Amino acid sequence: MDLNEKIEEIRRKPEHIRLRYVWGGVAISMFFIIIIWIFSLSDSINKMKPTDNGNLPDIKQSLDEMQSLKETTPSISEIAKDLEIKGQNLTNEGTQSTENIKNNPEATNTLPSKQ
Repeated sequence: MDLNEKIEEIRRKPEHIRLRYVWGGVAISMFFIIIIWIFSLSDSINKMKPTDNGNLPDIKQSLDEMQSLKETTPSISEIAKDLEIKGQNLTNEGTQSTENIKNNPEATNTLPSKQ
């Protein structure tokens, strides 16, 4: 029997029979999906089993990467201190500029004019 003939035969049947075919197809598809999922899950579990030295390979690699990241990047407190120092320097420079202008009003005219 040809596939097209079988499809036409199923189309001619009542709706409740056609729904049986649909749910049968869904059940068969889900069976294969669940089988593939089980094999995938068991493969993942096997990869996570401890190695000879008792460490999980993925965790050990992640810890090594975290350690190298800590060594190469500054901590947040160091960054905050640097920003605080730079902010104080900018504040001091701004204060000095303001004092220079107050003490020497002609300093504002020393800027080059646009032509």
